[in-house]
Amino acid sequence: MSGRFAGRPWLIMAGLLLQGWVSAAENSEAAQIIAPASQAYSLLQPFHEAASGRRQAIYHPGLLTTAVADGFRISAVLDGYPAHQAGLRRGDLLIEVDGQPFHPRDSFTVPAGNTVTATVVRTVQLQFQRNGERQTTTLEIVRENLYDAFRTATLNSAQQFSNGNKVIGYVRLWSLDRTAGGLQAYRQLLASLAHCDGLIVDVRDSYGFINAQHLDVFFPNRSRYFQVDGGHADLWQSRQPVPQADDYYDRAVVVMQNSGTRGGMELFAYQLAKLQRIVSVGQATAGKAGQVTVNEDGALLYLPAPALTVDGIRLEATGFSPEQPVVYPLNESAPNDPQFEAAMMTLMQIM
Repeated sequence: MSGRFAGRPWLIMAGLLLQGWVSAAENSEAAQIIAPASQAYSLLQPFHEAASGRRQAIYHPGLLTTAVADGFRISAVLDGYPAHQAGLRRGDLLIEVDGQPFHPRDSFTVPAGNTVTATVVRTVQLQFQRNGERQTTTLEIVRENLYDAFRTATLNSAQQFSNGNKVIGYVRLWSLDRTAGGLQAYRQLLASLAHCDGLIVDVRDSYGFINAQHLDVFFPNRSRYFQVDGGHADLWQSRQPVPQADDYYDRAVVVMQNSGTRGGMELFAYQLAKLQRIVSVGQATAGKAGQVTVNEDGALLYLPAPALTVDGIRLEATGFSPEQPVVYPLNESAPNDPQFEAAMMTLMQIM
């Protein structure tokens, strides 16, 4: 599954340690401080900062990572970016950057005093281990905020391919933009796949906020949209403008989700799976329905929402389970994506 990088800015996703954002299974009611030095802060701050000029930019090579007993493993790679083009994949164990032990932030930060005048900051040598074998690759490091990276990765992900006599469309929605321009780009992205006989919508490792206009692309009207009690505007905007008279995608869809699917993207996956022609595949979502606010010292504060319900279902610390569970282990680097393969098989069955 590779996107296209040609003709687009060198925008890539940072190596994120979301352990700084307490997992759903740990504490569902206590407020959680997200310090500015943490990796979770690098993701959440630009999403919750309304002013684009104040969104925190960081140095990164295009990886999401997870801390494990023996170091850091890649949990996802953004479509179409240098790390993806270099062949890095989920499960690779990251060892060294330019001869120093790997750290998802420190390994790529430009030393203080260095002048940064271009998007591409420098090139590094990355050593990693894939299923016990050490390998080395060269990566470019760039500087940007992750709000922009998620949006561009989404645009890069769209593709289509043939399976027998059927045309299958694929798009990975890393985030959804609620601005007027973002909504227009989203509609155009889905319109480019409207002719496909079936569609795979991948929301794994996604984060962001949604409104009804994102769902209108798949539904004829809003009569069956979920009911949220105890919600907030970041998660879901309750007051929506009248939907446009655009055609909606009325064919078979498979939604791919996992434990990295967070916030409003959990609502998106849940709502799509309510349609009989749409099947969800993967793992339970994160169960992150709370609100993020800025503390006095600049830290972010995650306020869980234990009383929030979606169609009467508690979301916080529980998440939404897929109709078809499929595990994708992180302890090895598989050449194929078992969740994508299951999605393809399911889509061919329901088309």
